[in-house]
Amino acid sequence: MKNVLCVVLVLLPTFVFAALDTPNPADYTIDVRIVSSRLEPLCGRALGGDSACLGPQRLSVVIDGKKYELAGGSYRANGGSNKGLLVLGTYKARVVREEQKSQFEFFRDYEFLLPDKTTRPFTLVGISE
Repeated sequence: MKNVLCVVLVLLPTFVFAALDTPNPADYTIDVRIVSSRLEPLCGRALGGDSACLGPQRLSVVIDGKKYELAGGSYRANGGSNKGLLVLGTYKARVVREEQKSQFEFFRDYEFLLPDKTTRPFTLVGISE
């Protein structure tokens, strides 16, 4: 009995931290429809002579009927990718930072909740009509 209690006490913080780390789907109330997804490699001299290619993923999205371009989720083309290309479709997201610089300037960062319950950050980098 003592051994079982010790195991439970040792593993309890692991379960608590895992539960705290899991995103709450109810927080992701924005529907983001990805209509275009591409990787933008930066190779060679742009990276100080490194032969690997790094770069952000660029998304053309529609949010509340408005067209935006988002960037984020960098990848490494030569030597493994840490972020895959998102497929087209609708994802849930939330705003994690929004800063209004003036009546005609602003910044906005989103966090996407993927179907596997992982998240991915993206920054607003363009607006179009």
